[in-house]
Amino acid sequence: SDTTLVGDQVTLNVNVFLRSLVQAIGVLGFMCTISWQLTLLAFISVPAITVLSKGYGHYIRSLTKLMQKKLADGNSVSEAALSAMPTVRAFGAENAELFEFSTHCE
Repeated sequence: SDTTLVGDQVTLNVNVFLRSLVQAIGVLGFMCTISWQLTLLAFISVPAITVLSKGYGHYIRSLTKLMQKKLADGNSVSEAALSAMPTVRAFGAENAELFEFSTHCE
């Protein structure tokens, strides 16, 4: 039964691959027939745009991870301060806690 499932998946994947390959060749031929200059422009610009957008995506992802880490650090500091609010008030450490929170959020 497992070999049957694997065989069915392989058959399906080969079918999809061949269909996509034939479609890509057809579209490429159609594009060259209509305008070979635009086809050449597409083959030059699309990979460049793909590489640039992939690099930008990695940059944005790293910024997002950094922001999530800063937010988590700030939340932990604020949670600690809020859970010990009577102690913070007793020692007059509101400004110190605010400074620590802002330090973790920068």
